[in-house]
This record gives sequence, structure tokens and C-alpha cells, in this order.
Amino acid sequence: MLQTAATPVRNLRFEAAPGSYDTITIPLLVSMRLRRPVLLVGKPKLSASAAILHRFLNQRATLLVWSTGAPRPWQLVQRAALRLADAVFTTDESTAAAIAVARGSSAAVFNMPGPYEFDAFLGQSPRRDAGDAYRIVVRGELRPAGNALHILQSAALWAEHHPDRRIDVCWIGSGDLQGVLAAQSLPPNLLQSFPGPMTNVEAAREFGRSGILIDGLSHDEFSSGLFAEAMASGLIVIFDQHRCVDSAVLEHGVSGIAFDSQQPTGLLAALTHIMTRSTETLDDMRHEARARIRRLERHRFDTRLVRTIEMVIEARKSPGRAEPNIFAAPPVTKLG
Repeated sequence: MLQTAATPVRNLRFEAAPGSYDTITIPLLVSMRLRRPVLLVGKPKLSASAAILHRFLNQRATLLVWSTGAPRPWQLVQRAALRLADAVFTTDESTAAAIAVARGSSAAVFNMPGPYEFDAFLGQSPRRDAGDAYRIVVRGELRPAGNALHILQSAALWAEHHPDRRIDVCWIGSGDLQGVLAAQSLPPNLLQSFPGPMTNVEAAREFGRSGILIDGLSHDEFSSGLFAEAMASGLIVIFDQHRCVDSAVLEHGVSGIAFDSQQPTGLLAALTHIMTRSTETLDDMRHEARARIRRLERHRFDTRLVRTIEMVIEARKSPGRAEPNIFAAPPVTKLG
């Protein structure tokens, strides 16, 4: 859905919208009248509706929309905003595709993953020694709706099949499921630890002495920020291939390992894949993961957004010029 407000974009740079723009439309309309690009970042309230109307009446005005999801069929104002916008920005590939359907075209729909904040996690070396390279960490609330029991079951199966290898699982977090996990009868070569909830600084230290992070969230949750922190720390992320994970961030076999959550042995197969790789191979993957996520830091994200807005405005100045689309948009590697 659209987020919280509407704001003029000054100097072509993205700004967090002042709350007053939710109710005060005059500054917004003045900005559009002066042909300043306006970026809608919010659920359409009075200001958003006014911007949409002004864009409809004034074809010279530039209207941009930041959206986190395609609108429902009955959300007419949101759909009008997407259709009238000169460009739409979103943060993952699947949402960009859904918005292209809602707009009736993929023209000027831009996938802009990020920005991510992970400074606290950059102090760890991306390399791991043999003792830490295969240590697993899971961060999140330990609730029945999550993936914790399946993770432990898969780890136990792998341990049974490889009695000569030790496997450690560290659960960062707390919840009703903690006692259930601790009470499980496990192979002797599978060890668990429960340090409890941690601050980012504490989690960064724990990440630094681990090698793998497994997505432990429930199916209706998603945290790209957690993945970003893990990748910045040098962890290899085992992620659900059915989640909205952007390939610019996590790519199977290159910057992470995907598993098929719709298959009972999908996670076990991913664990086998990673536990049988050499530490040197895993270190190469860690370096690639950190390099990719660093391209999505806030200052680089701002640069990509500014350059993309400039590209949209230049395209409007050239009649008959083909509009950019989600497949032709400047890739992260070139804009970052």
C-alpha cells in the first residue's frame, strides 16, 4: 500500500514527508504548479487526492509514487495514483510486477531495493574459521507460527546422517516455543544455545562467531533488514525461495542459499548443500553477499533514487521517447 504522506521532492532528492502534508495541500499544489517533482509516499488522504487531481488537470506536473504493494480493486484512489504517476518506485521484484499489472504497463515502474541500515554489523570479518563457518544462528521471536520447529527438525535429520560432524544452532530471541525447543530429544552431535533477545551490537558479535543464518520467521512475516544485517556480517543466509526476496540482494548459490519451503525436505537439502562446501567456497559467497548489500546502503540508495528520477524527467522532456520499464531500469550494480 502507499505509505503515509505526500511531499515535494526538493533538488530531486527523496525526503521523509512532514506530517503536515497529510492535511495541508497548498504547499503541495504550489510545488506542482512550479513544476517541482512531487513524490507521493502515503495512503491517499486530502493532500494525495489533491496531487492526483492536479496531475490529471496539469499534464506538465510530475507525479511520482512510492508504493509498497499493489492496491486492491476497490481502492480507487490508490489505483488512480498508480495510473496517473509518471513513475512508480517499489522495493522488490514481485511488487513491481504486481504494480505493472495495476498500471496496465511496466513502463516507468522501478524496483529500488533498500535502503538498509547495518553499520553495527560491518565490524565483523567476512571470513570464518572452520569452527565458526558452519555454526547456525536464528534471530526472531520463538513462536509456533514461525519456522523454528522445522529448522530444528531439519538440523536433527542432518546430524543423524552425519554423526561425525558437530552442528550448533543459536536461537537469538525468546518466546513460548523456547522450552519446547530445549526439551527436544536430539542427536548428541547437535547442540543448541538460547542467549535470549539481543541488541544490534550484541547480535553483531554473535553473528561474527557464526557462519549461517536461517530464515526463522513465519510465512506471513518478512524482514529484508534482518537479511541485510546478516549479509553485512558475513553470514550466509538460507532463505525461503517463495518469499519476496530480491535477486539483486539474495541469489541462490552466489550470495545465499535458497530452500523450497513447500517441500518437507527443502531445508534439509539446503543445509546439506552448505554443510558440504569448503570454508574457502563459503568465504567467497560471504564476500559477494557483503558486496551486494553494501550497494544498498542509504547514501547509495539516495543516489540511485535521484538518478532514476532524473532519468524519468529527461524522458518526459523528449516526446516520443520510449519510457523506461522495470526490465530496463538502471541496475543496482551501475547506480550504486
